[in-house]
Amino acid sequence: MPQPSFDTWTVIFLFFAFQGLLTGIAFLFIKRGQQQAFRFIGVLLILFGLCLIDYELFWTHYSFQVPALAEFSFPFYFLFGPLLYWYFRFCLQKTSFTRTDWLHLIPWLLNTGWWISLSSKPESELIAMMSGRYRFETYQIFVLTALPWIRIASMTAYAIIIGLMLRHTTMLKTIRVWSFGMLIWFGGFILAFGSYYILVRFPFFNAEWDYMISLFM
Repeated sequence: MPQPSFDTWTVIFLFFAFQGLLTGIAFLFIKRGQQQAFRFIGVLLILFGLCLIDYELFWTHYSFQVPALAEFSFPFYFLFGPLLYWYFRFCLQKTSFTRTDWLHLIPWLLNTGWWISLSSKPESELIAMMSGRYRFETYQIFVLTALPWIRIASMTAYAIIIGLMLRHTTMLKTIRVWSFGMLIWFGGFILAFGSYYILVRFPFFNAEWDYMISLFM
């Protein structure tokens, strides 16, 4: 089992993670303007901070100390699209949250259920999974292979929906620049996330590449 340790990169990313968590919490308690919209961004920042902490556990090998938490953040990628969509809808269209909006959470719930089904296995099996020594069933291999691309497809679909919303919404020039800027940021995030699953297949991919992709995200 690898020995847990930190290096310069992981210390830097740990700072980013806590910055995201603290900023997100601050957004939750803003008492002016579009309070509900601020909360969506606050939750998004908190989730991204938790994603970085998950990466930290992997990079520093501390995930072997708490194998039940390995990849705990992966279902969160199904929440980034809905949260950003709700944020823009509240800001630009002033629409209220409806019962049908809960349907956006179904992919996240399904992915969370899948993660729980794996993480609840005995610790010895979890460590074998993380070490590449576990023999997955055929259907498990299929799901594990497909899930990253389903997450990418989900975020891409929300980016398109948000883009169409912005295109057909009348707004001030400054708000338009800000809105499309956020959409471009989200597109870059999706591109970086997807590039990992492409580049990791090549022999030149190493920890430095992983750090660079995460830094861009």
